[in-house]
Amino acid sequence: MTAENQIYWVTWITSLLVTTCNGLLTLFKIDKKYMFLHTNKEHIISEGWQYAGLSGRYSGFYTPGQDPTHANQYIFFCHMIEKIRMREVEDEYHRLQEPNAIGAPAVEVPPRQNNIIPITPLNPLQTGPRLDTILEEAGESPTPLVDGGARPPREVSVPIDV
Repeated sequence: MTAENQIYWVTWITSLLVTTCNGLLTLFKIDKKYMFLHTNKEHIISEGWQYAGLSGRYSGFYTPGQDPTHANQYIFFCHMIEKIRMREVEDEYHRLQEPNAIGAPAVEVPPRQNNIIPITPLNPLQTGPRLDTILEEAGESPTPLVDGGARPPREVSVPIDV
């Protein structure tokens, strides 16, 4: 074999391998799945750091009548992690499916509403999921966690620079 012939075959085999790899990536949607899983992993890490530092939504947003501690914010942390995981499962098994290629019409998937509270709320009394709502979803009574409702919510003042 001459050098020119060897270069031809190396180029041809390399091209074939690149095309095959690209076809497999497209077939199994590995790029979309990687981005999806990586985004969820980073979201869970962010929630973990917020909980560890008692910042953001774990800084007393859900329990305005109590000082935030890891003990009284744990249920909200678990709720948010479970919410992220369930959304991951929902998206992985329902949103990544392609419509039937045999002529069935494409089903329009409505966009999901993002009901996640902002990371650092300026006003803890703003609208959003509250303790009662979270506990109702979990099927529990809200009174045991908020000191039996004995203490009124503390006043929170937020300085505003003008």
